[in-house]
Amino acid sequence: MDDRTLRDIVLNKLTVFNHRASNVAVAVESGVVSLYGEVPTNSNRLALEATCLQIPGVRAVVQHLRIRPAEPQTDDRRVALDAVAMLDGLKDLKDCRIGLVVADGVITLRGETETEHQRIVAEQCLRDVAGVANVHNLLALRLHVAKGDLVAWVREAIAGQDLPIREFAVEPIDGRGVRLLGRTDSWFAMDAAERAAWSAPGVRTVENLIELLDTAVDPEAEWSGMPEA
Repeated sequence: MDDRTLRDIVLNKLTVFNHRASNVAVAVESGVVSLYGEVPTNSNRLALEATCLQIPGVRAVVQHLRIRPAEPQTDDRRVALDAVAMLDGLKDLKDCRIGLVVADGVITLRGETETEHQRIVAEQCLRDVAGVANVHNLLALRLHVAKGDLVAWVREAIAGQDLPIREFAVEPIDGRGVRLLGRTDSWFAMDAAERAAWSAPGVRTVENLIELLDTAVDPEAEWSGMPEA
């Protein structure tokens, strides 16, 4: 894979996962990704780094990111009201018990969600609330799926999407985790399978070892051909 293609993949990933990447530039040389620009918090910087390292072909990440905090917000009451309204408006979180504490623009989330996906959604949506400087996610998972049934749950969730993945298999790993195996020529299918696995109640770890074939379509072309949600 050439550096130009890898750079496009990195930019697509950062955009999809919305890690406050609007003020971030990306350069790639021999598989080494360099990130330049500004982010509001250190957690955003770490999220960008972690996302890049998960992309096949990325051998190292060089950080040139500066932290530029959001403007101070003294009206924590307004932040709390807006945060509650944001959570109430998300259908994905309607069955979750979520409470929050606001201090100097920093939100601390407490309570329970059904899935890891819901934990992530709750945190990410609140980062877009005006005046929020940071979010501490202390949400716990309700463990309704027995450890032995977790693999079957993930297998069925992915099979229901009819993704073009050959020799697909799911294996258990320690700590309520799953490992995804198979081969595909679709970046979209590989990413969709991982997101489906994260939706499993109680899953804590997902290792995506699905192999991308040499016949894979250019990711930029594949994503641009996806129907809009």
